[in-house]
Amino acid sequence: GFSWAYGMATYAVSLQIKVFKQIWSKLSLVLVDMERHQYVEGYTDSRGFKVIVFQFINAFASFGYVAFAMRWIDHCPPQGCWGYLCHEMVVVFATYLVFAMYDIVVPVALIKYRTWHERRASLRQGHELHDLSFLEQQGKMPTYSSDGLI
Repeated sequence: GFSWAYGMATYAVSLQIKVFKQIWSKLSLVLVDMERHQYVEGYTDSRGFKVIVFQFINAFASFGYVAFAMRWIDHCPPQGCWGYLCHEMVVVFATYLVFAMYDIVVPVALIKYRTWHERRASLRQGHELHDLSFLEQQGKMPTYSSDGLI
């Protein structure tokens, strides 16, 4: 049958959740800016509401479909709807873990590279080297943006 197609659909759902989250994060900024809020509190409340509602629907709509509607609208895969739901949840949450690890590893690797590059340039110029303090290392970290978190 088409059991491979159900597996591919699971990975596609996982990718769709991440892509739509990034798109909506940027689009919600534009929409809230167009609302012309008078106070910062109204701005942040409006954006927070839009992002939370969208992310909830985006993250759980496919799970709700598989759990409650798939058996009547579509045919369940060979392992059954429950087995497919469990597989889909494992894949989506494993993908979330991979992206979370990426968000941790990239900044750490970037700071290591920047520090190494700076030390190498200093050695070439004949400067005396000292270990960087914690605050100096933090200064080399990439700029933090909470746009993707809300």
